Amino acid sequence: MVLDLKIDLEKSLKFFTTNVSKALNIYPQKGVINEGSDADLLIVDSNMNLTSVISNGRLMLDNGEILIKGTYE
Repeated sequence: MVLDLKIDLEKSLKFFTTNVSKALNIYPQKGVINEGSDADLLIVDSNMNLTSVISNGRLMLDNGEILIKGTYE
């Protein structure tokens, strides 16, 4: 969406992060990067390819390599 439609990345992220967490009543635990919130981060490259995942402060995927396997495998 960001690359194809040239939509601003910062604005588009709210549709998938803050807005969803508010709709699910899990905000501000999820959906924001704040002190006291869960440390869930997806890191993408300039082409929006997923490169790394941090979940609850744990590095799960690093440079495309799965480090910790589990529930969502």
